[in-house]
Amino acid sequence: MARIVGAVCRLCRREGMKLYLKGSKCESPKCPVSRRDYPPGIHNTMRKRPTEYGLRLRETQKAKRAYGLSAKAFRWLLKKESARKGNTGVRLLIALESRIDNVLYRAGFASSRSQARQWIVHEHVR
Repeated sequence: MARIVGAVCRLCRREGMKLYLKGSKCESPKCPVSRRDYPPGIHNTMRKRPTEYGLRLRETQKAKRAYGLSAKAFRWLLKKESARKGNTGVRLLIALESRIDNVLYRAGFASSRSQARQWIVHEHVR
């Protein structure tokens, strides 16, 4: 299973909100999202109004990055949940929230989802 390696704070800045990918650093005043409220990359370009497609893409990217999933894993989960009865979006969020790494993070044992995932891979949690 792939994981995010590299500058994770720039992912938060790209989404324009704190995704808590670094744990306690996101709560401190040193968090890059609170220091720089603009996205990474070339600056001073004119902001266009996002399209419907752009809004959906941002929400999908936000969910993938927050839960640490690759595009393939997210697509597989979406396909699996769309086959079930009920609202697909709600079912998808329930499936994402019930993953073991997210349960450890929400319970407060791990400071970030990546730390929880590392504990699982190293078999500190079974």
